Amino acid sequence: MPQIPLFDQWRDGIDATWEVDLWGRVRRQYEAAQACLQESGEQRRLILIAREAYLPRDYVTLRGSQERLRIPGANRDEAERMWALRVSRYCWSCE
Repeated sequence: MPQIPLFDQWRDGIDATWEVDLWGRVRRQYEAAQACLQESGEQRRLILIAREAYLPRDYVTLRGSQERLRIPGANRDEAERMWALRVSRYCWSCE
């Protein structure tokens, strides 16, 4: 069973400083950091909105590409059907 160290054996050093903010330097640094954080949040929202705006365009492009791929196949099927019709109407043995 592991031993639990005694509390009187632990020593931590704490170093704290305090500064009088007569001219508002620390407050302005805090406000600047808050503004930077808010700007980052707004940039993130802008990117999400832009992605949502591109989604419908990309969907229409995808559907157009799918249709362009479907047309040659449909043309081939129609040509095969027309050939089968022509062969069935022409009597090869009648020559």
